[in-house]
Amino acid sequence: MTNLKSLIESFNELQALYRLKRERLDNWKDQFQQLEQEVKRLMMSFEQYYEQWGVSGQFEDEIKEKLNNRREGIRLSVKSVNRLFRKLNPEKPLEAGQAAFIFEEGLADRLSISRWKALKEGALQDPPLHLEKGGACKEFVGDVKVDKAVGNKDAKVPAGEQEYLEFTLEQGANTVHNIIEETILFNRCIVDELDSAIETAEKRFVTFMEKGVAPIMDGLYSGKHYAMDLTAELREAGYEQLEKVEEWLMIYNVLLSELQVLFDQFAVTLFAPAVGDIFDEYHHDPIGVVEDFNYQNEQIKEVVRYGLLYKKMIFNQNAFLIRPAQVIVVKNKVQNIIEEQRGTSDESGQ
Repeated sequence: MTNLKSLIESFNELQALYRLKRERLDNWKDQFQQLEQEVKRLMMSFEQYYEQWGVSGQFEDEIKEKLNNRREGIRLSVKSVNRLFRKLNPEKPLEAGQAAFIFEEGLADRLSISRWKALKEGALQDPPLHLEKGGACKEFVGDVKVDKAVGNKDAKVPAGEQEYLEFTLEQGANTVHNIIEETILFNRCIVDELDSAIETAEKRFVTFMEKGVAPIMDGLYSGKHYAMDLTAELREAGYEQLEKVEEWLMIYNVLLSELQVLFDQFAVTLFAPAVGDIFDEYHHDPIGVVEDFNYQNEQIKEVVRYGLLYKKMIFNQNAFLIRPAQVIVVKNKVQNIIEEQRGTSDESGQ
């Protein structure tokens, strides 16, 4: 049987762990409430910018058609933002089980406050059922106080309670241990439920950012790259209204800055490797391979899509890669052959 000191230590450790887990879950609940407000703000701002960013009649028909196509892409981004609130699923609460954790006060009440104080002070080494022939037993067993005459022939014990009293006295040596052990088991279940609720919240957050917000960002970055190509083309052609076109295409920067506000508020940052970085299978997702002798094998030739990184504690990690960056990686066949031959010659020389 586990000694009383170890049981008390385990109980106290569980109390501290529960408070820590409870705080983490409450923080996630607060974050999701803030996220609801931020999504509402984002929906409103995207709608307003879309309405303001019309294509005026000052542009030539060919340019007007291209800008209207860009505006249609912006409209799809607005629709995607409007769907974010549903994806956030605010009606689904973040909560653990309904059972209440038993703190020190609750355990003291179950054992009797005087006994609990004695346990904490180390004065109570053995379960304290004090019995003397002809005397009386006054004891708390669970939530029931026993106060019956024992060994006294004249004592009158109501029918049905004598059997309970005899059982209580027989099991007295285990009573304190049992109550504390049962409380610890109960509390451990509560902590496990909190763990499960925290994990659910973390998964919901990561999924929302990866599947909800990130695709909107990808669409806007794709549009921004198109805008850069278009302005370069018009600049080369000497287009007179280039400045006005560039001004209109700033819509992508404006909307991306609105998304950046959300990312900053919730500790999410873009993960963008540099061209020439060495490929890392954990941080990078290779979606293509090319030959280019200006690069070494395994170097990144192009970044196709940014990754996302969460910079706070989640999944028991100090930082978490929500999604890797998509990259094009260099694989030079001739260089591979040279490296293989070099490896073969090194082995033969050993």
